[in-house]
Amino acid sequence: CGTFFTAGIKTDGTLWLWGCNGSGQLGDTNVLTRNFPAKLGSDNDWISASCGYEHIIALKKNGTIWGWGLNDSGQVGDGTFTNRSSPRQIVIDDDWEKIYCGVSNSFAIKTNGTLWAWGANEYGQLGNNSYTKSNIPIQIGMDNDWNKVSCALSNTLAIKNDGSLWAWGNNSYGQLGDSSKKSKPYPVRIGTDNDWSQISCHSYHSSAIKTDGTLWSWGYNQNKQLGDST
Repeated sequence: CGTFFTAGIKTDGTLWLWGCNGSGQLGDTNVLTRNFPAKLGSDNDWISASCGYEHIIALKKNGTIWGWGLNDSGQVGDGTFTNRSSPRQIVIDDDWEKIYCGVSNSFAIKTNGTLWAWGANEYGQLGNNSYTKSNIPIQIGMDNDWNKVSCALSNTLAIKNDGSLWAWGNNSYGQLGDSSKKSKPYPVRIGTDNDWSQISCHSYHSSAIKTDGTLWSWGYNQNKQLGDST
């Protein structure tokens, strides 16, 4: 789910979308809202999709990734800042394995374990040690052991294959989990534990599950979203 729009993949590999469409995020070449699921084109080789605020990134069986919708920060990744109302292939690579959308940025992991990012970066949420947005995928560091990512409005969490937890971007409420409350435009390891399993990154707070099934949370807590009774 994105903001006011939804995407779903059927077992036959077809991709279906519905909801708001003001930036072309439904991919049907127009900007008309639709209140029922409609199939996107005739392709039946979609395997995953991730939605941002008003953009979407999708992965095909052949390892190619595609993007469309709002593109004011380059979050579609096609080398422009032009909104796209139909799928556009992002570079020509066919070795993409996992995809993730933040509010206005996107991440992907290749089959070789390298991490790539593009889109908004005013808080350093891409992790490339800068605050400059990018409209094409850029590699984050040189590591090749990234396993999963969760990205939000201005910060990002990731887990490596060894179970270590990493974070970067906005840290004004301690949502990175490193206690400094200073933003980091590059991945920083959080603690020394190697038993992190699942992560969920939100606008100003974060949550994670360890391999022992325990639940952890940190960051902004004005609405008691951390669940720690305070």
